[in-house]
Amino acid sequence: MSWQCRVNLNPGAEPEDMISTRLWIEEKRVIGVWIRPLKAISDLFDAIEANRAPVSPGDLVAKLALRLADRAEPTIANLNERIDELEENLLDETLSASKGAIADIRRSAITLRRYMFPQRDALTSFEIEDLPWLTDRDRSRIREAADRVTRLGEELDAIRDRAQVVHDQIADKRSETLNRRMFVLSVVTSIFLPLGLLTGLLGINVGGIPGTGDPWAFSIVCGLLLLLGGAQLWIFKRLGMMR
Repeated sequence: MSWQCRVNLNPGAEPEDMISTRLWIEEKRVIGVWIRPLKAISDLFDAIEANRAPVSPGDLVAKLALRLADRAEPTIANLNERIDELEENLLDETLSASKGAIADIRRSAITLRRYMFPQRDALTSFEIEDLPWLTDRDRSRIREAADRVTRLGEELDAIRDRAQVVHDQIADKRSETLNRRMFVLSVVTSIFLPLGLLTGLLGINVGGIPGTGDPWAFSIVCGLLLLLGGAQLWIFKRLGMMR
């Protein structure tokens, strides 16, 4: 008994909504069961109608597995292209909607991988079964199909890891931007805090405020505030707090 799950390529369906195909394999008989249409099965039927039918049960399993891999490759290639585009956007500082796209790619890669490696294990187990009607050519073709599935699974691993790296880079860049803005806000607060304290002190409604009868007092205070602000900016630059 062998079973396979494959990418759903039906119109309007999500690729990770896998389709299950179950096979009962004997020397002169193969029984297959599936609920929804599967393009790889249709390809196999087309080959039979074109007089390119499998010559043995092992050959049928190998051809079906290879067609399943062929059908899955464009979906995985599309995930690779999407992650490539996100990496380029990250270099160009265009981060809009990137986190949502990253989450979608990671979800697809993880879901596809969850079904890819069990299929590899099923093919590998079938290849090494002690079945007299399984020829060396059949075993070689099944091994080739298992290798193809393994390569696709490894590509999904790489896509998942790259998506995680891009996600971390986006988080780092946003954290860096937030820290930079908080730093600017802290510098502005540090500059205006003593200025606000001084103007508040001079604005209290009590007697004895210096310069109340001098018409140049306001201009003098404004000049002192400008000098104090300039001195603070110079100190901050000397301390490396501003560039």
